[in-house]
Amino acid sequence: MKQTTLGKLQQAAREGAVRLLYLDEAGFHGSPPVQRSWSPRGLPHQVEPNHHCRRSVIGALDFGENTLIHASHSGTIKAPNVECFIDGMLARANALPTVIVLDNASIHHGISEATRQRWLLEHKANESSCFSSQPTVPS
Repeated sequence: MKQTTLGKLQQAAREGAVRLLYLDEAGFHGSPPVQRSWSPRGLPHQVEPNHHCRRSVIGALDFGENTLIHASHSGTIKAPNVECFIDGMLARANALPTVIVLDNASIHHGISEATRQRWLLEHKANESSCFSSQPTVPS
């Protein structure tokens, strides 16, 4: 997506003419992998296993309303999770056209063509304004 187009969309979102959403995922570990540690001279490096759970979050920033929509998962987020999350966001959408900006993650490419077409038909939008890859974060 060109920066000028994104700027126009951001302005339209501020004016309440369009719903602009930036969607992304993140994973969190209670016990990250140990890269470095200290051990007494002459003794081997030892680390106590700490079995914390992993949490993943999928979220969307509504640029115009400056709100965050999110859902958490106990495992890794996959394409079906992304589809379900977008389904939920679109179901709660108002009458405004919705533009969803995605990064270039492989799970975003896993959204089926049938699902994309269903979203476009149900929400009376055109594909060029619904989905876009944008590797940068919103300003």
